Amino acid sequence: DALLFDFHPIVNAVSLFPWLFYFSIKKKWIYYFLLLIPILLSKENLCIYIVFFWIYQFFIQKERLIWLASFLIWASYFYLVMNYFMPLMWADSWIWYWSYDEVWANPKELIINFFTDPINFLVLFFLQLQK
Repeated sequence: DALLFDFHPIVNAVSLFPWLFYFSIKKKWIYYFLLLIPILLSKENLCIYIVFFWIYQFFIQKERLIWLASFLIWASYFYLVMNYFMPLMWADSWIWYWSYDEVWANPKELIINFFTDPINFLVLFFLQLQK
């Protein structure tokens, strides 16, 4: 994929995370929150990965107000992007992104299908081209 597509938005975000960490340590909160904008705009699913940074802020730095503000910004951004903007742009084809109807309808079915038919489960997850 890297040879066929020359722009990778995840690279931009990953290069900004050390700066986010730096501004958090130095308690430069204006720069910290300004840096959230390009990080959030670079990739929609980075909100999930940042959970470990939130844990650091909450337990180690004990910056609970900053943690809460960051959490509210990122959680609302993730919700809006995944539930409003992306379906709006993808129209009818968006639903396949979340659907694995052959394997699950809910997390309980996922676990049951994994143990009852592991071959089919692995084939669907690793060999099916469009998931």
